[in-house]
Amino acid sequence: MRLGVPGVKQVGWGTPHGEGYPALYTTADPVGGSQNFGFESWKAPGKTAGILLVGFRKIPGGWNWQGAKIYVDPRPAMMIFGLYSGGWPLYKSNRIKIPIPTWAKGLKLVAQALWVNSGSPFGPMGTFSTSDALEVTVK
Repeated sequence: MRLGVPGVKQVGWGTPHGEGYPALYTTADPVGGSQNFGFESWKAPGKTAGILLVGFRKIPGGWNWQGAKIYVDPRPAMMIFGLYSGGWPLYKSNRIKIPIPTWAKGLKLVAQALWVNSGSPFGPMGTFSTSDALEVTVK
């Protein structure tokens, strides 16, 4: 879990599940040529499936979909990666590795985790929960 990473800023707020709000973190600094860059979600609903949305633009103010707030604009393109949340204590997801090419300096990405609220022992608050989004600028 990495906080205060240069080139990464929070966009909006997540949508809660029965145990709180999911969070999204980068696994390395967003630097051209980084082979270790990627994303990992923590505090997801327990033992459930989700997706990581990665696009090139954010939706200002977000978009409400099925009770969840989405900040990743699917235009002009969006990548979708499968996620699975483990169990207690941190409800971490699998890491999604996205190596950054050396030529990608200045590239902007927006990423957000979307979770199905099926595995919560405290009962779901809605069908889906989301992390806040991260806007990443490659250095």
